[in-house]
Amino acid sequence: MTDVTPQDYRDLKETAILRVFTAVVWIDGDLHDAEKSALASLAEQLTLSPEKVSAVWDEFVENVDTVADLFGLIVDDLNLLKLAPNEVKALLLGAATMLMESDGENHPNEKALIATMAKVWSVPTPEGVLD
Repeated sequence: MTDVTPQDYRDLKETAILRVFTAVVWIDGDLHDAEKSALASLAEQLTLSPEKVSAVWDEFVENVDTVADLFGLIVDDLNLLKLAPNEVKALLLGAATMLMESDGENHPNEKALIATMAKVWSVPTPEGVLD
């Protein structure tokens, strides 16, 4: 068995967050400038290299043709992040919601993803998001 270092686990969590947030902007089929900016800001805050961000994006390009593909790609990420404290999960869900709303449209697929995140993480959705 391979030992996982704290840095390895941190990298896994950061990649999981990036992948989930990439899913939020990807799932409606349109990438808007505000969403690109938000993803770039997230990557900067997590101090992720442009290569890491590009690798995650390329993974979506290569593997996601349907909404089912997208959910299949991030299921492990959602489960990994389920282990975070509730406060962190609530912050991530709030940030994902702001990302969803950044283009001025709450697409049904985005709402479904937010609802799935809330369910898997056992945290409430921000009020009015799924209306």
